[in-house]
Amino acid sequence: MKLRKMQQELFNQQVKEVKYVQETPRTTFCILIMHDGWEVFGSSSCNSDENYDKQHGRDLALLHALSRLKAKLENKIDNI
Repeated sequence: MKLRKMQQELFNQQVKEVKYVQETPRTTFCILIMHDGWEVFGSSSCNSDENYDKQHGRDLALLHALSRLKAKLENKIDNI
C-alpha cells in the first residue's frame, strides 16, 4: 500500500515496526509497534479460503490498524 508523503512521514515518526500474522487461511492481523512501545492492531478477513489474497489482506489489516492509530493520536491531542 502506498502512502502519501505527509502520511508516510507521520507514519515513520510514530511506527517503529509493522508485523503481519496470518492465523487462519483467510484472516490477517497487522500489528503496529510504536516507538513508545504501545501496540496497535488491525485485522482483515474474507468469507472463504478461495477468495483470500495475501497482499489485499495485509493492506486491509494495515488500513484497519491505521484507523485505530488515528483514533489514538486524536485522543492524545484532545487530552493536551
